[in-house]
Amino acid sequence: MGGGLLLTIIFLLNPYKDLPLAGDLSKEVSNIFSLLLFYGSTLVFISGVFSTLFFWRSKKKNRTGDLYLHAVTSFRRSILMGVLVCLLLLLQSWRMLVWWDALLVAVAVILLEAYLAVRNG
Repeated sequence: MGGGLLLTIIFLLNPYKDLPLAGDLSKEVSNIFSLLLFYGSTLVFISGVFSTLFFWRSKKKNRTGDLYLHAVTSFRRSILMGVLVCLLLLLQSWRMLVWWDALLVAVAVILLEAYLAVRNG
């Protein structure tokens, strides 16, 4: 579902042109709306892919365990990976992405994951 949504938004919406169905919305509002749709669908797609991969790896690594705990942990990690990818895409769209900025964002996401893992056990 996330992949289809992402492909639809990529091929049908262009944030640098007016939306065909925008009606009386101004150009700025339609640009912001299409960018929010793009980043939101990217977050959904990346989270879905990584959630599946993390759950599969967690289940393969620890066969005896609570499925709910595996699912919650993999979902949390996949959301953080999706946020990481969206932040990197946002920095790239602003032409501010360099390797040390990407490293700082990645370290921030890793520290947030470590905090959440320690807090939730």
